[in-house]
Amino acid sequence: MVGSNDPNARVIGDGNWHCVTQYIRLNTLNTSTPNNPNAANRDGETRLYIDGVLTGQKTGIHFTNNPAYHTIAFWLQVYHGGSPDASGTTHDIFFDNINISEGPTNQTQCNCQ
Repeated sequence: MVGSNDPNARVIGDGNWHCVTQYIRLNTLNTSTPNNPNAANRDGETRLYIDGVLTGQKTGIHFTNNPAYHTIAFWLQVYHGGSPDASGTTHDIFFDNINISEGPTNQTQCNCQ
């Protein structure tokens, strides 16, 4: 289940290809605070789209206080668990056409077949 806390949550595991897009925006820093020049604003955001449909969103995130931190890496991790059949069952997952962008992307334009 992707975006399971969201009413638009989707199950991926139907044997079809899906387009998954994630947007991350780090929080800004309030450099005008005299006692703490790097006070973090809670304005970070992440969004998850499955086949162009927004399936998860979190706003008001405080990622960092450090102005030197930037998003410089992408980590792909798959978690399967939480059900009795998770142990002893073989599951296959395939990834293709991974694209990482520093600029805006169109979450509704996917060519998954």
